[in-house]
Amino acid sequence: MTPADTFPFSSSLDPHQIDHTVRFRHGPDSVGAGQSRVGNYGPLTTSHHRLKTHGRWTVKQPFPGVYLWRDPHGAIYLVDHTGTRALPRAA
Repeated sequence: MTPADTFPFSSSLDPHQIDHTVRFRHGPDSVGAGQSRVGNYGPLTTSHHRLKTHGRWTVKQPFPGVYLWRDPHGAIYLVDHTGTRALPRAA
């Protein structure tokens, strides 16, 4: 569904990792809990996957293919098939 890296402003068409938007949990509830579904995947390059995992970036996917990223400083970016847009901060 999303062939390119979903990290804000990325131009990579060759992501090597598929990230679970909502973190995958092992255990009895993981089977059938909807963790592995189209609306919970996002391709990332290795470096962007590390930034998300260890660099305090967060992502939500309100609709399949639409990603809302928050950077460590609180800025929010919308990423979809048209590219990246920085969203204005709430007043």
